[in-house]
Parts: sequence; C-alpha cells; structure tokens
Amino acid sequence: MLGDASRHWQTRVADALARIPCLTSDHKNFFGAAPLEPGRHLLVHRGLPNTPRDQPDALLVCRTGIFALVFASTVPPELNRIRHRAETLFGNLLFGRSQYAAHDVQIVLMTPDRSSIRTDGRFAVAKVAQLDHTIQGRRREFRREQIERIVRTVAGKAGEYQLLEVDAGSYSNDDTEEALFERSNVNALQRDAALQRPFHEWMVFLDPDQLDLVSRNYSGPARFAGPAGTGKTVIALHRMARHAKRSTGRLLYTTFVATLAACQETHFHQLAPGTADRVKFASLHSWAMRFLEERALRPDLDPMSADRVFRDVWDSARGSFEAIEPHDSYWREEIDRVIKGRGIDDLDVYQRIDRTGRNGVLLDADQRRAVWEKLYTPYVLDMRELRKSDYSDVISIALAEIRNEPADPYDMVVVDEVQDMTLAGLQLAHAIAGGGGSSSLLLLGDGQQQVYAGGWRLADAGISLRGRGAVMRVNYRNRQRIWAHAAQIDAVNSLGGFDNEPVVLLRDAEVTLPDGEVVRWHGPNHYLEAGLVDAIRTCGKRLSDIAVLTRTRKMAERLAGALEAVGIPICLLESYDGTSCDAVKVGTVHRAKGLDFAAVLHPTEASPTEPLTGHDRDRAELAARQQLVAITRARDYVWIGIREH
Repeated sequence: MLGDASRHWQTRVADALARIPCLTSDHKNFFGAAPLEPGRHLLVHRGLPNTPRDQPDALLVCRTGIFALVFASTVPPELNRIRHRAETLFGNLLFGRSQYAAHDVQIVLMTPDRSSIRTDGRFAVAKVAQLDHTIQGRRREFRREQIERIVRTVAGKAGEYQLLEVDAGSYSNDDTEEALFERSNVNALQRDAALQRPFHEWMVFLDPDQLDLVSRNYSGPARFAGPAGTGKTVIALHRMARHAKRSTGRLLYTTFVATLAACQETHFHQLAPGTADRVKFASLHSWAMRFLEERALRPDLDPMSADRVFRDVWDSARGSFEAIEPHDSYWREEIDRVIKGRGIDDLDVYQRIDRTGRNGVLLDADQRRAVWEKLYTPYVLDMRELRKSDYSDVISIALAEIRNEPADPYDMVVVDEVQDMTLAGLQLAHAIAGGGGSSSLLLLGDGQQQVYAGGWRLADAGISLRGRGAVMRVNYRNRQRIWAHAAQIDAVNSLGGFDNEPVVLLRDAEVTLPDGEVVRWHGPNHYLEAGLVDAIRTCGKRLSDIAVLTRTRKMAERLAGALEAVGIPICLLESYDGTSCDAVKVGTVHRAKGLDFAAVLHPTEASPTEPLTGHDRDRAELAARQQLVAITRARDYVWIGIREH
C-alpha cells in the first residue's frame, strides 16, 4: 500500500497534469505512472494529442536515465526520426569534460493493454502497469545535480515541450547555477579538468572526442589504436549500441580470451537492452566451434591430447633443438603461433616468411626444415591419427569452410585486443564480416599490450584500412602515479603505428586523473602471501574492486588458495563475467585483458640487469608487456610484489 508521502506526491502529480490542456485519460494514466517519485521530471509535448509523428510525446529524465515516451499501438514507421529528434535534444551537453552520449536515450512505446508489440532492442514496450518497472529497470545512476541541469537546459531550449511543474519554480529562469554547456562554449580549461567519475559512468558520459568516433561512418575495415586506458573498447561498445538501436541487423564482438567477451557482454546489454538475440559476444574459438557445428563439421577439440602429443614429439626431437633454445614452450609456440597461426601448410612458405615477433631466435633455412620435419609434421600426423584437434585447427577449419561457403555477414564485427590474435584468427574475423574492402570490421588494439608470442602485419592478412580509423591519446583509466610507473616499463609495441603516424606509446598519453598510489613490496618468495594479504586489507578498496593478476596460472592458483585460507573470498577470472561480486578477482594477466579494477596487486620478479640475447630477449619483452597490462588495469592503487629467490 502507498504511504502518506506517496499518496501526497501522486495527488500533486495529478494536479499538475490537470493543468495541461488537451490530455486524454490515457495520457494522464501513463504520465501519472511515470513520475511516481520525486526526482523524476516529465516534459510533455505541447502539441498533444496531435504531436508531430517524428517527435516523442514526452521526455522523462530521472536517476535511471533519459526516456523518450511515445504513444503507439504499432511500431511507428518514423521510429528512427523520433530517435534522431530525441538525441538532438540531449546531444552536445557537457559536464566539464564529459558529454552525454545521446544515443543512450531509451525510446519507450506506451501501448494499450491489447497491444502485442514485441521489443527488438531499438525500443522498450510498456503498458501503464509496466511503465514504472521499465523506468526502474535501467542501470543508470544519474546524480541529482546532473538530472536537474539536464532538465533545466532541455526545458530552456526545447520550446515545444513543457515541464510538468510538480514542484513549482524548481527550474525557474532565476536559478543562477550554471546550466549544461553547449559543446561550442567549452573552453580549454574545462576540457583539461580532471575526469572524476565512477567506473561505469562511461555508459552515459563520454569525452566529446570519443563521441565523434562513436558516430563516425566508415566505408570498410577500420582500426582504433592507442595505448592502455584510452577508451578503445568503450567507443566500440557505444558504436555497437548506437547501431543496434537503429537497425535490426546482427552484430558480433569477438576477441581471443573468453573472459573479456563475457564481461563486455554484461556491460553492453546495459547499454542496449533487448538485443541479446542479435548481438553476440564470444571468443573467436567459441564462435568458430558453433559455426562448424551448424555446418556439421564440429572438430574434436582436445587440448589435453594436444599437450600430450607435443610432449612425446618433443622428447623424440629435443636433441636437435636444445642448443638453439632449450625451453619446449618456445617450440610449441612456433607451431601454434607461427606455422599454424599463419595458416602455413608448405615448407617453402615457412622458410621464406618473416617470423614477426620471434626474431630473438633467428632460424636459418636448415633449422626451419628441422622444425618442420621433426616437430610440426610428426605433431600434425599424430593428432590426425587420433582424430583430435587443437585450438589452431579450429580456426583453420572454420576459415577454410567460410571461404568455401560464406556465411551471412554481420552488420558489424568488432575484434578487441587484436594484437593477440593469430594471423589466421584475424583472417577469420575478416571473413565473418564479409571479407573484402567494404566489410564492417573494426579492429581494436595496442601493440604494447600483446601478451602472447608471435605477431603479424595487417598487410599479411590482406586487410587495407586506407585511412579508416583513429589513434587515441587520452588516458581515462589510470591515475597519474599509476600511469607514470607503467609508462616507465620498456614494453615494445609489436603492432606498429597507424596510417604512417608515429607509434603512440603509453608514455605519450595525456592523463586525466590525478594522484594514485603505487606500492612496491620486496621480499622472499615464501613471504609473498603475507605481503599480498596485508596489501588487500590495507589498500582501502572494496573486495569487489580488487584484482590479483599473475603471469602464470600456477601462481594464480597458489595465491587464490592463500587468500581463501585466511577467509578472503575470491572469484577466479576464468568464471568472471563482469557482474559485481564481493570477492577479490584472481587470475592471469591474459584473463584480465581489457578489464578495469580500482586496485591491482601484481606479483612479479626483478627485471634482468644484463643485456639479453636470443629467446631471453623475446621472453623479457613479452614479460614487460604483460607487466604493463597488469598495472594499467588499475585506476587508483597498484601493489607490485617483487619476489626474491
């Protein structure tokens, strides 16, 4: 039952609606259901009941977002024009450096009880009894001052709408507080103001330069490049959301690691609810497996058998390779990331290629022949005899199949952390988008953040960007001290520049957030757990905002067990999907790619002080990039645990 305060508020709403002429009983019922609580502000079109067909009947601004309300019994053919008008009203409005992402406006079709309209992600549908639930269901957290400034500004410039004056005078012209700035009036001081906002406000407010990239159109494959924290993924998700709200086509977000895809799916469906049936988030391997299953070609993926087969092959051939490089992992990577990863099935091709990212160990023609004949060929034959496949096989089989019989292309394909894809994986993503020079493929990447061995060049994949894309230079994630520490790491950019521009490294970025804390811990390996626990308990961050990131799975398992032993709840990154939980996230740097945390704790080892050669140099460069990735996951606090043996 409603309390006295709620009944009193409803009475005031009804009185305010009664002062607006020409409202029918249906109008009053819906509008009465919309502002059921203080803090919701309704602007009603003065033309009702004859609102122009390309304009919303009303606008609602409240804590959970901005809504364009439309009376309809069927989907209006002018839906895109209605959205354009709503976005025009709320676009170009800034809070300091942050601009409201106008495509976040949610269109709600207010329908009669007998209507059977089904939502498709471009709009929500609500009957009178459902409207309040629809409004409360969005995960937005507008602050009171933001709401009031938005309402005051839009009410002042949109003369065709009148504010429902429940609290008379709340937004009078005598209010001296400065309203939202039109973009043209923002000066340099405002643009340089520090960005102070919660993690997920990027769902609603973006830098104006980011919004330009959200709405920019490309005629073919494009690339967003830039160092860590510059908003590449954020812009891509907004591009996807904007497109999903304007069409009914299919979209795909894919990446190398499943954790990132799962987390971004959680965030995206808050940006564009109702699109789950046509906007897919999946690692490239999982997409390929589903695709092959649909084609009745599903391979028997068996990573454990692959490991066992390679160990047997290595044991038989190690004498030919240990003098060059004694670590068997190096030669496994040579098969997975170079030969299979590039789709090479001919020795002559392997002997001619530039082994990008693997030049610490220079293999001559005879050595490559030995790799081919003593490692690669026996491994492939033994796996074939077992009728088993490895991860590289999944990509190559899917690529061959889609080239033989193309699938219906997606309206948009986003490839995140592209620097960690193999060349064959990149070619598959391009084929999924339709291939060719006009495919809607968006690549996101930064060569300083490559955490897997090997590499490639875009030219190797047959993809031409032709000036399509942009380089980001503003770091929105890391506070000053954290950025400064990470920028000192000598992490080689493995992906190269963009459009003949110089490579933009992390140290070249502009930082928006001040302060930050970096703690360095040195101690014996067996004291690592104690140092880690103390840091978690004293860093001042909630457990849900803390991550422990390691270079190896073995170390992650060790530290996860140590935290559980002292009663600190954990969530393994392997099962994390971006949903908030009161537990410390624990996992490898590889699993943390693209994620954000308030605090990161990263155990590591002291860097070598002597010049390195051969594979040691490759390994050290890879370790440096992994450390950079770990540290730049943090916004406020970093703990670096340097183990001494």
